[in-house]
Amino acid sequence: MRGRTGARAAPGRSVGSGPLTSTDTTDGSAAPSATAAVPGPPWAWWRWVLVIAAASVGAVLRTYPAAQRFAIGSEDGVVFTKEARSLGVVHALFKTYAGYFHLVPRVTAAVASALPLARTPLIYGWVAAISAGACAAIAARCARGMGLSVLSATVIGVVVLCLPASGWEVALWMTNIEWYVIATFVVFAAAWIGGYDPPLPWAVPVLVVAGLTSPLLMVSLPFLYLAAWVRHRRRDLVVPGVVTATAIVHLLGRAVSNPRGSGHWTVGEVVRMYSVRVVGGVAAGANGLAHVYNHTGSGPFIALAVVVVVALTVLALRSNPTRRLVLLYLLYASAAYIVVAVVVRPAFFERTLPVGLIVRDGRQTWWNLRYVAAPSVALTTAAVVLADDWLRSRTVAARVLAGAVYVLIALMTIVNVPVYLHRDTLEHWYQGVAAAKASCRAHDGNGIASVPHGPFTDLPAFHLRLTCHQAFGS
Repeated sequence: MRGRTGARAAPGRSVGSGPLTSTDTTDGSAAPSATAAVPGPPWAWWRWVLVIAAASVGAVLRTYPAAQRFAIGSEDGVVFTKEARSLGVVHALFKTYAGYFHLVPRVTAAVASALPLARTPLIYGWVAAISAGACAAIAARCARGMGLSVLSATVIGVVVLCLPASGWEVALWMTNIEWYVIATFVVFAAAWIGGYDPPLPWAVPVLVVAGLTSPLLMVSLPFLYLAAWVRHRRRDLVVPGVVTATAIVHLLGRAVSNPRGSGHWTVGEVVRMYSVRVVGGVAAGANGLAHVYNHTGSGPFIALAVVVVVALTVLALRSNPTRRLVLLYLLYASAAYIVVAVVVRPAFFERTLPVGLIVRDGRQTWWNLRYVAAPSVALTTAAVVLADDWLRSRTVAARVLAGAVYVLIALMTIVNVPVYLHRDTLEHWYQGVAAAKASCRAHDGNGIASVPHGPFTDLPAFHLRLTCHQAFGS
């Protein structure tokens, strides 16, 4: 995806017509104490290929536990695979799950349904890995388009790929592609609000795919429309318009499916969730958070959250208008996406108990960490944006502070995202498929093919049950 940015305007320009940094003054002149940020040049196609390929391999290597590598997880089997093979491709593609559509998983399941069942885990795994790699590349490019340095763009891309505050749960399950999509969209929205102007022939299709994969992109609409209003250009209504259109599609799907849910959260629980999961997750990572919380409880995290929110707000208000809007959006996104994903979304979309129910008191568990993906990326991106400005400063203290931010992010990523170089096989999956096929043959194709899948085969959610015809054809 090639990108361009708005031209640098003369004094008196309309805010939002191009990238600004906190070192710019409101009259358009550069502050004398720092070097202004320059948006990076468009990427050639080969750079996109290299970055996505490298990031995809990284997504495969970071998978934990080992049994999850190329495993069919939960909804991948009992929803997407089952419905693509039992309902038919077209019916399944337009069917909602949990009250909304899932374009990428549905299309992937449709393709896999035309191939032998035994190949499904590899197809799903590589689609998930390539999707994560593409998200990381897009995030890095958006950061460069916003005017951040190569270092800062690389840091943001790596954070989107690794999601150190979200643990292993998001890796390589096709169901969790939407959480990478949301996290990447937060970076894109921040860059777009900051002046990044990607070519619409590339941006619109990508936004359509992202918007039809998750409904939560609509959470960013207030800031997108605000930025479009500030710019006073008709073309700037395209991005929020596409997000709005995809949101309407999800709302129509919800109206047809009529899901029911129940979300009952107090303000204190929401504050605790944000403080521990988001702020604590960014500071300590998913693994480190467990150890710290077990010794301290939620009190220190709430105090840290207050400091972070106040500091970001003050720094945002002291920045130029465009950078101010970017930082305020990222702060808003860090809170809004955890509230919507864990509090509002269950009551609005889910059919069952509220997601995140087991973590409402802040207890660290391995589950539901995926809901921290976008909020943690938003908060981390805000820190990187500030660090990028400080790194250009001529004062030693600012540069030291910037270095500390980069080191902390690097440390948290290394500690919380292990890499596994050993080779994992699909032996249990292949054995299950072979046993199911043998059973179908023994019953002349009239039986049920039950194939255990995923890392937790003792759970019903990890058993794929299809008719013999649906699983293996005639």
